[in-house]
Amino acid sequence: MYITKGESIKGYEVSTETNGSVYNMDYKKLNPIGTSPVGLLNSALVGCIIMVIRSYFSIMGMDVKVEAISKLDGMNIEMDIKLDIEVSEAEIQRILAYVEEKCTVHKMISKEVKIIKNIRGI
Repeated sequence: MYITKGESIKGYEVSTETNGSVYNMDYKKLNPIGTSPVGLLNSALVGCIIMVIRSYFSIMGMDVKVEAISKLDGMNIEMDIKLDIEVSEAEIQRILAYVEEKCTVHKMISKEVKIIKNIRGI
């Protein structure tokens, strides 16, 4: 389970902390303190997919470098993933299936997730 605490700073600036790591977000175009919430979600997806692909190869005793560029536009995500080894089309399909099975962020954003919101005052 992940527990994230967040608080508003000023305007649309928000700071969150999850498991000891701090993330800053805002919507300002000039001098932002961090990315937008959507940018952070896109970063989480890239990070998760890279970790899962590295795990896939680690099981085979291989240390493969993985790079990814994800373009999130509206409700569409296009991701280009580069490996530092040659892979066959069949291997690519196995990697994609492994990502769909193991990447929690991918699962969460590709399916409907129930979000329960409790709001209370002082």
